[in-house]
Amino acid sequence: MACEKAKKMLSANQQAPVSVECIMNDVDVSGMITRDQFEELASHVLEKVEVPLQSALASAGTAKEAVDAIEIIGGSSRVPLLKEKIKNFFGKELSTTLNSDEAVAKGAAFQCAIISPVFRVREFEIKDICPFDAEIVWESLDGSEESGNLPIIPARCQYPATKALTLYRRSAFRLTLRYTNPADLPKGVSPIISTTEIKDLKPPSNGDALPLKIKVKININGIIEVASVSVSEEVGDENEQPNIKAGSNEELDEEKTDDKKTEEKKSSKKTVKKELVFHSVTGSLTKAASESLRESELEMASSDQLVRDTEERRNNLEEYIYEARNKLSSAWADFAEESDKSYLQSELQKAEDWLYGDGEEATKSAYMDKLKELKVTIPISSFSEIIAHMYIAGLWKPDLRTFLRF
Repeated sequence: MACEKAKKMLSANQQAPVSVECIMNDVDVSGMITRDQFEELASHVLEKVEVPLQSALASAGTAKEAVDAIEIIGGSSRVPLLKEKIKNFFGKELSTTLNSDEAVAKGAAFQCAIISPVFRVREFEIKDICPFDAEIVWESLDGSEESGNLPIIPARCQYPATKALTLYRRSAFRLTLRYTNPADLPKGVSPIISTTEIKDLKPPSNGDALPLKIKVKININGIIEVASVSVSEEVGDENEQPNIKAGSNEELDEEKTDDKKTEEKKSSKKTVKKELVFHSVTGSLTKAASESLRESELEMASSDQLVRDTEERRNNLEEYIYEARNKLSSAWADFAEESDKSYLQSELQKAEDWLYGDGEEATKSAYMDKLKELKVTIPISSFSEIIAHMYIAGLWKPDLRTFLRF
């Protein structure tokens, strides 16, 4: 926090103080850092700024001279040397009209207003792109057919979008959607997008391969998935008789009649589209894994709550000891005998010694038991204050131990 504060101050000042109290073993740290020192320490990071700029230009297929304006957003873009490097790269002045801390929130609010039936706002269009190339790979589950791959989503493809391809297959197979160039992905991102198995295949009796139409979609959220797998089949009644008008006096020779029957048979068949059942596994967690992580999170939350509760009970015990000591020297001082004071001070000291000794790492229940025990010996309440005032006013004269027991 101290370093971040200093970095922000150096964006507007030539030097900034750095101060951290009790950083380790009761040692404080304080000093000054100059902007030159900061830029020297961060030089190995700032030297890399041109790499993503060149990559962005190459991906867009344009030259930096063709860029009309450069808008920089983000907290670290306010570092003077970073701005200078970007400015020198493009040879243009930079614009900072967008508040990066509010940009995403404003966009989300506008999008919600468009969807909501309550608000009427001017709609705006969002065009997002898929930043990486993706391909589809197919392989036979039993190894009886050849595998292959085909580019399916080009980089910079706007979404939502739908891509389609046709495969000829005879047996069950697996489709894998994956990013074409894993090296371009951020560190830790798997190149596999999803795997889909199609098993419900029934090839015709003649052994021909079935033409399968596969649709791949990128939805409005940029998620790539196999949307559908379908096959076209011809269906019809092979035993259907040709439709000949009854009562016709026209005589047809045998050859013509046979031709007409054939035509009628052909026309009785039709092509239907059948959707195949498939099962996809994405990079998202399975239900079992998600439940396991949720249980772990709840366990950690419970553990954190126990730590907080234990600390609270420890503080309650410590507070009670100090409050009782304070009353011995103030509210109870006028009617406490020295022997009573010695006894109560001894009980309080025992509790304090335990708290800072064996009870330093005690459990929540141990602190609660110790506090309960102490409250029996030395009760503190508003009622006891009333009795104390009655004693001082001469309305009641018990000894202190009797008073505390009462």
